[in-house]
Amino acid sequence: MRVQPLFPMASPAPDRFRGTVQRWSIDAGPLAGSTCDYTFHDDWSVSWRVVTGARQGHGGRAREFRAQAVNAETATVAFSVAPGVTVVATLDFARRRLAGYQVTPTALEPLAGTLRIL
Repeated sequence: MRVQPLFPMASPAPDRFRGTVQRWSIDAGPLAGSTCDYTFHDDWSVSWRVVTGARQGHGGRAREFRAQAVNAETATVAFSVAPGVTVVATLDFARRRLAGYQVTPTALEPLAGTLRIL
């Protein structure tokens, strides 16, 4: 089943995500010291795999992600990684940096690091 976005996406956010694999190296937050590969699929789903760090080998898939352009080089993306746990990150493609939060019902845990398109 193809998932249709609820809201129209502002360009260039979908082009920055759909059909790409991004490597996020996390240096702050609950996954500090980890590197994760995120695959943003054309059907608006996202899958991930932890390639280095304490949770190496773990992964998952969310059936949907949302992306919104901030400006020509920056976009925000959000997706659920577990029931009640959402990642919301702003990616600066020009500087190859990311910052955001892992949101749970009881906490906002900051995330920060670098990104690379694979």
